[in-house]
Amino acid sequence: MTTGGSGNDRTPPRLSDLQIEERLRSLPGAAGVRARAPAQANMSGQTQPVFADFYRGDDSLYKHTIVKDRAPTAAVEIVAGPAFLTQRGLKVGDRVVLGLNGRKITAIVVGQVIEGNALALGAT
Repeated sequence: MTTGGSGNDRTPPRLSDLQIEERLRSLPGAAGVRARAPAQANMSGQTQPVFADFYRGDDSLYKHTIVKDRAPTAAVEIVAGPAFLTQRGLKVGDRVVLGLNGRKITAIVVGQVIEGNALALGAT
């Protein structure tokens, strides 16, 4: 389900973000709930923007997708697929500077996922 965000195609949520998460967790058979917030960011040394998917909630998703090292556990840690890493000459352990909403942070690549968008990275 997608709510909020910008554009005319989105339905405004009637519940807060945390209320939605609580309601989803209460559903019978719900094994986990994970929230995703996509954002466009800039990466130092790159001419094209990158897309960052920020996740909150259960990290069981990563259990089956991490193929090298580990999932991010802190806000300054990222993971990406092989196409993203290869196109930017990156590997696990490298540091990158990301710009988002007027702020710059230095993040470290802590893992590689089995596949992914060549323009996107994942973070916690």
